[in-house]
Amino acid sequence: WLARYDGAGDRAWVTSDGSAGDDLFAGLAVAGSTVVVTGALGEGTAGARDVLTAGYTAAGRQRWRLVTGGRGDDAGADVVALLGDEAEVVGFTGSALGVPAGGTDVFTLRVDRRGRAVLTGQFGTARADGADAFAEENLFATGAAGRILVTGRTDGDVFLAAVDPATGVP
Repeated sequence: WLARYDGAGDRAWVTSDGSAGDDLFAGLAVAGSTVVVTGALGEGTAGARDVLTAGYTAAGRQRWRLVTGGRGDDAGADVVALLGDEAEVVGFTGSALGVPAGGTDVFTLRVDRRGRAVLTGQFGTARADGADAFAEENLFATGAAGRILVTGRTDGDVFLAAVDPATGVP
C-alpha cells in the first residue's frame, strides 16, 4: 500500500496495487508531479515475481502502471528522479531484461513521464547480484553528476557502479 500524511501526521489518503500474491513497494521518488514507486508483484510471469512500477498523483490517483519481468524472480528496489519528469528504477532480475551476466543480475529501467519504458540495462557478475539469499532487495541508488550510482550486494561482497545514462549499464 501507499499512503500520504499531512503535516499534522494525519493520513490524507491510502491506496494499494498488486496481485493476489505477496506484493511490496520498495522504492519511491517524486519525478515532477508524479510519485513513482517500484517493488514486486508476488504473482507474476510463470509463478515468479515481476517488477511493479507505478506513478501516482499527489492525490493518490494512479496515473500509470508498468509490469516488467520474465521467467525468473524480478523485483524493483529503488527509484531515482531524473530531469524531464523521467525516473530510473533499479532492481534485481533472474530473467533476461537486458543482456544477462549470470546468476541474479542488477537491472536499470528508465520510464518516461507517461510510464513507458524507454531504456533497460542489465549488468552483474556470474554470481548473485543485487539480492540476498532470501531474494530480498539489497540495492540502493542515487543520482550524481549525470549518472545513477548503484550500490548493493554481490554474493557476500558490496559493489558500487556508476551507470551510464545512455546505456543503462556501467
